[in-house]
Amino acid sequence: MTIAPEGEPIFSEMATDICIEDESAGEYIVLKQPTRQTADIAINPEEWDVIRATIDQMFAEMKAHESKTKLI
Repeated sequence: MTIAPEGEPIFSEMATDICIEDESAGEYIVLKQPTRQTADIAINPEEWDVIRATIDQMFAEMKAHESKTKLI
């Protein structure tokens, strides 16, 4: 599946491909941004809960920091 911000084409530099891959070691969810010079991210099902919780925590910290910055 490919996702992109609303109004952006699927070949946009902001598009992200999300796919299931299996390289004989079990299935992984892989995130790719083909137009960027970054590595792919592969996530196996056992890692997802911890990764998701960590990302959610980091987004909350970003939001809290943004709120504090606006007050200054």
